Amino acid sequence: LGLWGDKLTFAVDLFRKVSEDVLVRVPIPQSGGSTRPPYVNAASIENKGIEMALSYRSGNEDFSYFLSPNISVVKNEVVSIAGSEPILGGFGLSDGPLTKTEAGRPIGSFFLWEMEGLFQTLEEIEASPFQSKDTRPGDVKFRDTNGDDIIDDKDRTHAGNPFPDFTYGMQLGVNWKHFDLSVMFQGVQGNDVYFLYGNFAYETQSRGFNSYADILDRWTPENTNTDIPKVSLDDRNGNRRASTRFLYDGSYMRIRNISLGYNLNKVLNVSGISAMRVYLTVQNAFTFTKYPGLDPEIQANANDTRGLGLSSDLAVGIDWGTVPAPRTYVAGFKIDF
Repeated sequence: LGLWGDKLTFAVDLFRKVSEDVLVRVPIPQSGGSTRPPYVNAASIENKGIEMALSYRSGNEDFSYFLSPNISVVKNEVVSIAGSEPILGGFGLSDGPLTKTEAGRPIGSFFLWEMEGLFQTLEEIEASPFQSKDTRPGDVKFRDTNGDDIIDDKDRTHAGNPFPDFTYGMQLGVNWKHFDLSVMFQGVQGNDVYFLYGNFAYETQSRGFNSYADILDRWTPENTNTDIPKVSLDDRNGNRRASTRFLYDGSYMRIRNISLGYNLNKVLNVSGISAMRVYLTVQNAFTFTKYPGLDPEIQANANDTRGLGLSSDLAVGIDWGTVPAPRTYVAGFKIDF
């Protein structure tokens, strides 16, 4: 849709796509003779949503500007799974999978224990559902989701998914006399990320890993107002188990590109040259996020299963320590004849 001589344009797309017989790795019993789960046409997945884009331009010979925002809302849902059995994925540690894919939920939904806080006293431990005979003050307190007064595998629950509520972006540009400036940013809102790398970066065991300085704020009898567990040599309470302790909001906004240019041709008026421009560009200039990892824009790691061979599609929202996008500076000179 265009208005005012296409100064303002607006586009809306509604879509719905159902992918049938999606290939995923499905675990099989060891009696099957193979330790590597095979790819099977096992799932039907629906993606539906809306995309909207707006563009506006205005100005005169000396000054002009434009802006082009866009937003996309997509809902992902598993419609059916062959055999109706949920598919576990995202194996990262010895305590089993991080995700559970089943009909009616997004693919790769997180399947975790829920952290309620830290135990402060022995009396609180005795009054709470049983976790371990070695549980002590300063250990993580997990939620008894099924109400059987015991913390075990049955207390895992769906705790979020890696798909954002919406994604958005915008490009802005200004031209003034011989100068031009453009800025492009992009972001996502409402997705969950499991900070698996934080399982090591926040650990208080002696294993030779570098740790975040945050562990200096760990629980001690003198420092109880914290959510970082006490130091433990063997983690008998399972503080590092797959729980919401490491699940974070992965929302972010990133300024992808800033470019400033100057048109020399209008100044020099060189014969035979139609355009002459010098410019400076900064890529990945700034990122705004509350996510504690190295980069909120994580990539599914092909080695997410540590040799178990489960599909990385089931581990999209798991951060194994994504290398952050570098900030890049580019200076250039462009001539058109």
